[in-house]
Amino acid sequence: MKLHRIKGVELKTCSAEQMISYNFCQTYKDMPVAWIADTADRHMKLLLDRFKRYDQALIVDLIRRCMGKSYHGEIATSYEQIGKAFPIR
Repeated sequence: MKLHRIKGVELKTCSAEQMISYNFCQTYKDMPVAWIADTADRHMKLLLDRFKRYDQALIVDLIRRCMGKSYHGEIATSYEQIGKAFPIR
């Protein structure tokens, strides 16, 4: 697994994969978790040129594992909040 850095943010705080997971969950926060994960997977495959550098399987896994356990749909105010809501094992 190769995580990608957000400019100016340490990987231990939040990775691009965590941020993408958050963005999908925030965009579709009223939908069931499985639907969000499936939609994210389809979306990333359709726009492969935009998402090919990221670990797409990790993004889908983060959505499935973390949505509903630690993420409650509120808007994050920091990368640290996103990293904590979508922890990488």
